[in-house]
Amino acid sequence: KHPAKQSAARSNRGVAVPRAARTKQPAARTDAELLAVLDVLGDAVAELSVRGAAAHLEIGETRAKRLLTEHAGRRQAPLSLVHDDREVSA
Repeated sequence: KHPAKQSAARSNRGVAVPRAARTKQPAARTDAELLAVLDVLGDAVAELSVRGAAAHLEIGETRAKRLLTEHAGRRQAPLSLVHDDREVSA
C-alpha cells in the first residue's frame, strides 16, 4: 500500500482551517444577471455546452440548460414590441 494515498484520504476533522483559506460562496445571481452575462458573450454562447455554460456561470447544469434555452429563444424572437394585426395569407 502507498502511504501517500492513505494520508490523502484522511479526514480533516479537528484540523483548523485558516480563515483566509475558507472559500466563500459567491452571492446568488438572478436569472436576469446571468442572462446579461450570456448576452455579453454574444455568438460565443452557441459554442458553449451545458456543462461549459454551468462552469462559466458558476451554477448547476440544470439551471444553465434552462438559461441557455431562454437566451436562445430571446435571440430568435423579434425585437419589435409592435404587433402587426394584418392577416397573413398563404
